[in-house]
Amino acid sequence: MDTPIFTVHGKCTEEEFIRFYRYISFHSKNVRWIYGALFAVLAIATVVFIIRGSFSDSLVPVICMALWAWILFGGMKRRAAKAFRSNKLSENLDYDLSLYDDHFDSVSFRGSSTTPYDKMNEIIETPTNFYLMTAPGVGVILRKQDMPEGAAEFLRGVKEKYKL
Repeated sequence: MDTPIFTVHGKCTEEEFIRFYRYISFHSKNVRWIYGALFAVLAIATVVFIIRGSFSDSLVPVICMALWAWILFGGMKRRAAKAFRSNKLSENLDYDLSLYDDHFDSVSFRGSSTTPYDKMNEIIETPTNFYLMTAPGVGVILRKQDMPEGAAEFLRGVKEKYKL
């Protein structure tokens, strides 16, 4: 049996899940295009109404933009928290992640799994976390503060080596 290069103990908390959900929601390529296109259409409509001198008509797209932003940003935390709480098996799940040269193993009370790096979707690094994405929108959350010294550099190397 191989000895892991690094082992990280993690816990899937509601706060971390919400952070993960927000990141995934805003950084998906398709989602960015949709958000950008919707914002552009509403902004152009506002400018057209203002140029035509119809100030009251220009309020409609402005109100739509404000409502859209409120639903998108305000409702996101609520949706993420609801998703987290609906999965009782993952709620506050403790797990151990062992990093090897060519794969990682995850062990929790739910069982264990092995994921080869070359079968992963991507590795995402944020200021506070690494997300080991096994499929689009599905991944393992690793808080940097829980990682041993050198593990972040190791994951950056894995990301580069496997073009993740």
